[in-house]
Amino acid sequence: MQPKLSVIIASYNHQDYIAETLRSLEQQTFRDFEIIIVDDGSTDKTVEVAKNAQSRAQIYTQENQGVVAARNRGMSLAKGKYICFVDSDDVVLPERFAKQVAMLDGDNELGLVFADALIIDSQGAEIGKFSDVYPVVRV
Repeated sequence: MQPKLSVIIASYNHQDYIAETLRSLEQQTFRDFEIIIVDDGSTDKTVEVAKNAQSRAQIYTQENQGVVAARNRGMSLAKGKYICFVDSDDVVLPERFAKQVAMLDGDNELGLVFADALIIDSQGAEIGKFSDVYPVVRV
């Protein structure tokens, strides 16, 4: 059965973060999604940690070609109606997918939705927002 959403994670040397990223995805209130990890030639234990995580993630590996190549490979493997990129060091809030899919389903004129991101330190404390560093420009 085709999932509504394909979550694509391009990973590279994020052994310290990938398990938490996958945990946050599995805690989503929206459940109709697949997770595709494309590891871009990590030299650490990213793939091993991802395989040992309690996750539905499908893991693919390739020689290091950069994030664009990894995301493109993930897109070629995706089966969902919608595509979502998540970085391998991100933590996703539990209602993100539910809110974004509802917006896309609710308006056929939309082709893209995005959200702000909290910037956290290594202890998980909020230190800013992505929009503080890269403001949204409305046209």
